[in-house]
Amino acid sequence: MCGKQILTIKPGGKSRMFVRLAALVLLASASMFADAISFANNYNAIVFGNLSNTSGGDIEGRALIGGNANLSNFSVGASLSQSGTRDDLIVGNNLTANGNWQVRGNAVYGGTLTGSVSHPGTSTTSHISNITLDSSNGNVVRSGNPGTTIAGLEQSLMDESTALGQLATTVGAITNFDGYNLTLSSTGTGLIVFNVDLSLWNTGPNGPTYTRTISAPSGSTVLINLIGSAATVNGGSMNLTGGIDTSHVLLNYYQATTFNASNFEFNGSILAPFTTTSTFSGGHVNGLGIFGGNATATNGWEWHNKGFSGNLGQPDTSSVPEPSTILLLGLGLVVTGLGFRKRLKAISAQPKTSEVTA
Repeated sequence: MCGKQILTIKPGGKSRMFVRLAALVLLASASMFADAISFANNYNAIVFGNLSNTSGGDIEGRALIGGNANLSNFSVGASLSQSGTRDDLIVGNNLTANGNWQVRGNAVYGGTLTGSVSHPGTSTTSHISNITLDSSNGNVVRSGNPGTTIAGLEQSLMDESTALGQLATTVGAITNFDGYNLTLSSTGTGLIVFNVDLSLWNTGPNGPTYTRTISAPSGSTVLINLIGSAATVNGGSMNLTGGIDTSHVLLNYYQATTFNASNFEFNGSILAPFTTTSTFSGGHVNGLGIFGGNATATNGWEWHNKGFSGNLGQPDTSSVPEPSTILLLGLGLVVTGLGFRKRLKAISAQPKTSEVTA
């Protein structure tokens, strides 16, 4: 935000009403960010289209696949205890199970099953049409409350990704690029936001970066909004320093429609709900991975069950949405505020101007 905006304010309570409305909008926009990702954190991997993994690898936590799953020599839930009451693999449509692999908890599919799934203990494989998700634990709903649809969760994560992408870079957050190495650093607390173009973050044909270093204190949450439609990471490294850990880092690919990763370790969670195609080869993600569209994993790609425990609902006070975002979020509250019209009519009609630096 830059420049000055001239606001015309009538004396008395009207200005205070709009200040209060603006404050409520900011609080509402901050608190809404955490909801969809909080639910998604029931899982280690979410792919809203089809997932094909035919050359080994695993998902250490739980998996939600919106379309078809074609899995060979693969395991799901290896980091979890055996459970007959937890759904570890949820497939919205057809499940093809090839080779020797195991699911620690239950497997549920909505279409057809080809092959068989091995389970330890009392876990089972079940067919349930029109799958919906229990908001309390991420299991498939079997009776009672209709639950959340997979498509509904996808839309919520799209909305959240877009909203997070509008947050301004936190004051004091420094981006340094020397032509080869990218460093993102801050000594702040709470939510720290960086906005980084994919031309700096990518490797391979779309960018030169080899080493990415994120430096932030323990207890903070780092949100990296990555700007651009084509995400490509091939080799290089992602390092965390200053006390920040993988469970408090979120990479928000809020514009990406394609995602290609090979021989790379993502030290943080990935939110990429707008992708239409994704490919993963010979690397892993240490956190929650969320992808739209279809995904293909090869060469032992792994999803490590680190989860995301950052706080997206308490942004640093120096980081706020742009005015256009506030306006859109505030329309509903402004309409509600019109109920005060009769009281405001008693206020003097003589205006005065107040200059606010944005």
